[in-house]
Amino acid sequence: MPLEGRKLQLAGGSTYLVSLPKRWVHSSGLKAGDTIFVETELDGSVSVRRQPHEKPAVLRKVFDERGEDTRDHLLRKLIGAYISGFGLIEIRFHPPRGPFVRRVAREFCHLVIGPEVIEETRTALVIQTSPTPRS
Repeated sequence: MPLEGRKLQLAGGSTYLVSLPKRWVHSSGLKAGDTIFVETELDGSVSVRRQPHEKPAVLRKVFDERGEDTRDHLLRKLIGAYISGFGLIEIRFHPPRGPFVRRVAREFCHLVIGPEVIEETRTALVIQTSPTPRS
């Protein structure tokens, strides 16, 4: 669904209202009078859900770096995964490639602002690009 702007309305002096897109309401199987759930995310945004524990799955992309990638090629793969909406990006590699992969991963994290390395082993590195859903 495309991004839609909605005006915030004050009702009764103490409650704010915002309308929901009719297409979303219908496709979600909702009707007037149904209860929906609003949750504040870590980044300050708000999510609207049909069910209280309905959480989107965090998408994970796994790359096997076999020593064939140049800096630019690996960086492009990371940026592509980021733009595609993967919340976690894992790079698996042979130990001798570790310094190269770590250097490119750090560069990626500084370049796009936000992602961070959350796990690092001798043969893998995991980058989180968005806050993981809370349960």
